[in-house]
Amino acid sequence: MIEVERKRIVDKKDLPNLISKLNENNFIKSGHFVEIDRYFTRSDIDYIETMECLRTRIRGEFAEITYKPPTIKKKNSSEGITSKKELNLILSDSKQAEAANQLLEVIGLIPVVTVYKNRTNYKNKLNDNITISIDEIGDAGIFVEVEIMSTETNKAQEELKSVEKVLGILNFDILDKSYRDIVMESEE
Repeated sequence: MIEVERKRIVDKKDLPNLISKLNENNFIKSGHFVEIDRYFTRSDIDYIETMECLRTRIRGEFAEITYKPPTIKKKNSSEGITSKKELNLILSDSKQAEAANQLLEVIGLIPVVTVYKNRTNYKNKLNDNITISIDEIGDAGIFVEVEIMSTETNKAQEELKSVEKVLGILNFDILDKSYRDIVMESEE
């Protein structure tokens, strides 16, 4: 499966209307949690430049390591839609994430930033491959991510646009950076 997604910036005043639109259009709240994502890079390849992602994530007792390959222009559309296959390794519990962080550092990877995210997920009742996430990232702001899991990238991109239209978010600004990059910039 390929993850096809786009993030948009949400003005706080628009949040109640967005949540109403989700409820009106077959989306149900499927979880609210804090995610702690610790990002790494290599000394010989800058993952920020290549738009790669290597991170550990903790969500309650859940933990995983994720790698997303470099983004190339044909996989990252001019419309801010990203299509990537990500690799996830599920860890046994959140304590394993700290062990993974230590292991990654011992083998020479460099921690670059930790992102603390309050995330509320909504799943579509009619299509389990559609997830809407409303993310609050500290002082960086509020964002909405529409994510489609699919084997057909072009079809998923069209479906993503259709979902955004139904939710009334087409006029929200597109976020053209990762949360990692936004937090790094705010810490400079």
